[in-house]
Amino acid sequence: MKLISKALVVSALIGLFCFCLPAISNAQLATKISVNQNTDTILIQAQITGLSKDQVSLNLFKQAEIIDFSGLQVMPNGDAGFLLKSTGGNTAQIKYALKIDQSQIQYLTEDQNWYPRSHADIIQTFSIDVKTEKGTEAIHSATGQNESGISIVIGKFIKYVSPSKKIAIYLQNEDLALANTLIQNLDLYLSNDEQKFGPYPYDQFSVVESSDEIGYAFPRMTWIGSQLLRFPFILRTSLPHELLHSWWGNSVFVDYKTGNWCEGLTVFGADYALLNDSEKATYRQKALLEYVDYVKTATEISLSEFVSRGEDKSLQAIGYNKSLMMFVMLEQLVGADTLNKALAIFSQKYKFVEASYANIFEILSSLKPEKESALHNFFTTWILEKGAITFDSLKAEATEVSQGFEIVFSLNNDELKKLGELPVDFSIYFTDGMRQLATLSAGLPLKMRVDKKPQQFTIDPQHKLFRKLSDDERPLTFSKFFAATQVQIQASGKTLETLAAVFPSVGFESVLACSQNLNSSEILMIENYPGGIPEIDESLAKRSVELHPDFLLIDNQKISLAENGYFIFLKVKSQMVILFQTNISLSMNRWFERWSHYGAQGFVVLTPKAAVKQGVWDNPYIQDFEIQKESLIIR
Repeated sequence: MKLISKALVVSALIGLFCFCLPAISNAQLATKISVNQNTDTILIQAQITGLSKDQVSLNLFKQAEIIDFSGLQVMPNGDAGFLLKSTGGNTAQIKYALKIDQSQIQYLTEDQNWYPRSHADIIQTFSIDVKTEKGTEAIHSATGQNESGISIVIGKFIKYVSPSKKIAIYLQNEDLALANTLIQNLDLYLSNDEQKFGPYPYDQFSVVESSDEIGYAFPRMTWIGSQLLRFPFILRTSLPHELLHSWWGNSVFVDYKTGNWCEGLTVFGADYALLNDSEKATYRQKALLEYVDYVKTATEISLSEFVSRGEDKSLQAIGYNKSLMMFVMLEQLVGADTLNKALAIFSQKYKFVEASYANIFEILSSLKPEKESALHNFFTTWILEKGAITFDSLKAEATEVSQGFEIVFSLNNDELKKLGELPVDFSIYFTDGMRQLATLSAGLPLKMRVDKKPQQFTIDPQHKLFRKLSDDERPLTFSKFFAATQVQIQASGKTLETLAAVFPSVGFESVLACSQNLNSSEILMIENYPGGIPEIDESLAKRSVELHPDFLLIDNQKISLAENGYFIFLKVKSQMVILFQTNISLSMNRWFERWSHYGAQGFVVLTPKAAVKQGVWDNPYIQDFEIQKESLIIR
């Protein structure tokens, strides 16, 4: 019996499904569960205490074969299974059986009601005792603390345990090399997390290999498909992310009424923290790019309103990307040591209770009383209010003085309010080709002196501020394509027919056949581009790209097109242009499915199984100084 849907397949880019506890009241029910697996049957006994006559109803799934019960009314409830109600006493018991296929691993998630479960705004505490046949393992998420529910997996596994006993790996077949790799890395991640945030909240973190290509994360454990478990990115991103959720979301609960802080904080403390400085800069740029592409002013919400992302890219860009950038800026405002100290206090003070963004800021204010006003402004701007910084009004004036030039940057009041006391980075370019980096505090006059004549500058070159990238500086990536509503295509009839069928499902309102006309729609797609449009040819040459019938040249690398295909995104004037050639061994539907995983890329060359080359063409927004009388002015 499979009790989990194969539809829950995890994309190689979005990691595991996170299950942070929902907003709930104080614990009222205590449930003691005994699980006894015997050949093709699982016997379950549940004892529930804390009931009252008007206690909320409990649910039990329909696969249960009820054997005995007391203190309960048991009523059939259609496809929902059974409805259980107290007969008035404080305690109730129920015993039931589940028929299973012993040859398959059993996955029982909390939302399947495999135990008597309340769906009201209520917490249950659980204690669980499991007995299995020899050679069979049972791994569950029960912690003995306040919980919204528990999940369990029962099956034949080979178990590997770390020397610290805090990491357990359950594999379906012997694979010592994989187990050692997972243990070594997870032990290191856990040790680092404990140093920052205090002791691991549970006795052990388990990674369980799944028969299906799924990704599920719970307190104490995560289930993940066999292939996914062996992808390198899982070890670098998804697993440390889910491990950190043991602190953020699964032991410190989220007060969803005031905004879900745990996703952004987990990305900040895991996915982002494990990168080097160069990778962090790229990650920040990608976060800003997705915000610009997916978030529309009319539907934007604040961080205090974010609950979960679902499948909505705009919500992800807010609840994950903006929240990440908020913590990046907060670290700049108070310092890394202070922020880490505050988070360590936060993790212990609010262990197994609900907490909010405000609680983090209260702790920071107590540690940095001199920053209380700045923190209040920061909280209001980035948690309660919508939007991002824009530098539309930015201008800079450079005046020649006795020992060089004095540069003064000016912003409007709204931009200055959003910046508060945050540091602002500038790159100054000089007429001799040299560059100077400078960091100024937004709480002071934005001025500096240089010893030679400046020519150009950029603001926030490393993308450390949460701001809207201008059209002139945004890198050329496919994510812009997925945010568009209209596309025109120059392609063969078969390709056009396939794309016209596929694209409406991802939000396009209009898919039109067309000639090679620039500026006629949001996006122009051209299949097997033969050359001949000067603006496109010039853009390709600028990026060292040559298209030939049988091969592709990118950065002097020759790539055969016999078994490969490509998608290249260009920005020609104000027109988005996508040049593409597909591999005949894959359907266009499959190509599009593959391509949709590369939203952060500007070009990608795909084989039927992998990307052989991918990358981004940067488009830095460098502004020029203009000479006016004795000063250099830029507007």
